[in-house]
Formats: sequence, C-alpha cells, structure tokens
Amino acid sequence: PVSETSHPFIHSLVSSPVELLISQTLCWVHDDLDQVDFSSYLLKVCGREEVLQNKHSLGSHEYIQNCRKWENEITLQLLSHSTMRRDLARSAEDDNSRIDLEKHLSHVDRPFRENVTRQGLADYLEGYHNQVNICLENEVHVLPVRA
Repeated sequence: PVSETSHPFIHSLVSSPVELLISQTLCWVHDDLDQVDFSSYLLKVCGREEVLQNKHSLGSHEYIQNCRKWENEITLQLLSHSTMRRDLARSAEDDNSRIDLEKHLSHVDRPFRENVTRQGLADYLEGYHNQVNICLENEVHVLPVRA
C-alpha cells in the first residue's frame, strides 16, 4: 500500500470533495467535457451497495476511513445516476411518512417492551453466576501440557 507520508497526493485526495474526484476521473475518460454533466455521476464502493456523497470529502466516509486504517486498497466504481438501482433507495415519501414501531416490533422474537421484574433479573444473574463458577472449576482442572 502507498503511505500518505511518502505521497502527499494521497492526503490531498482524501481531503478533497468526492465531486472533485469524479470530475478528474471524467476528464481522463472524455475528450469533450462540454457534453458531460458532472452532477449525473457518483462513486460507488465496489462489492457494496454504499454510494459516496458527492458534497462530502472522500475521507469523511466510513469505508475510506477503514481502508486507510487497515491499509486496504480503496476500490470505487464510477457510475451514472441512470444505471443505479432505485428499488431500495429512500424517497421523499419515506422521509415524510410516520414510523409505526409497533408494526415492526411484532416481527422481533423478544420485543423490548417486556417488563423487567426484580425476580427475573435475580434469576438471570444467578444463572450467569453459576456459568462463571462452572468455567472457573473447569479452568482449575485443566493442566498445561508440557513438551
């Protein structure tokens, strides 16, 4: 991997807006830029459904931060808006509609609306305590193997 300290270009690229990277990329692939609508393009993370936000810096995205942290290669795909799947995208209707949590909680095995009693909590803690004791007893009985 290329380190940011050895290549200052990497650091300036990460702090640049995504839309600048898009425009630079389009400059490399198009001869006549008068015919290109830069706002109709976006960067998508390869192998994921994640799309980078054009107005934000490249380095502000979690994917980019993780790649830099773990020194992984950053793989992005340039796409036009017309080629993006829209069936799961948020819509203005989604933003304006109310959320009915009761409707969604009915699908959860153990909804969070259960009452917690002192006895139930005491039973749970006693079971945990018993499991810890079993683990400690087993730890004492295991002898290290010497070669």
